[in-house]
Amino acid sequence: MVTIEDLSPTTFLVKNASKDLSNKLKFAIPTGSRSYTENGWVVRKDFLEQVKSWIRFYNQEVKDQTTKSKTEDYYKALHLTPDAPIFLVDATWKLLARKYHPDSVDGNQELFIQYKTAYEKIRR
Repeated sequence: MVTIEDLSPTTFLVKNASKDLSNKLKFAIPTGSRSYTENGWVVRKDFLEQVKSWIRFYNQEVKDQTTKSKTEDYYKALHLTPDAPIFLVDATWKLLARKYHPDSVDGNQELFIQYKTAYEKIRR
């Protein structure tokens, strides 16, 4: 987790910055206004709000990547929300399977396999 500490009345320290955040600090803040030490990035307080917004952005990005589960993708594949009751999952699967089964008139093997996989993953 990224932390910010006051170093002096004019500077602050950014600890545990991710690689993306470090690159942002390195290229977006002028050289005279930031420096890197073994403890982290030392930045002038003129850039405090900007750095805080970047931290929020990158933390949100990381949070989204880590909390997004494959299950949500499977529900989305079946055109459902993750909080859909299981009976709705079953009913949706049956309708889609009937419609897209390769032996049916409107059959589509690729879609059928996609729906089948999603249904099987949700029901596990």
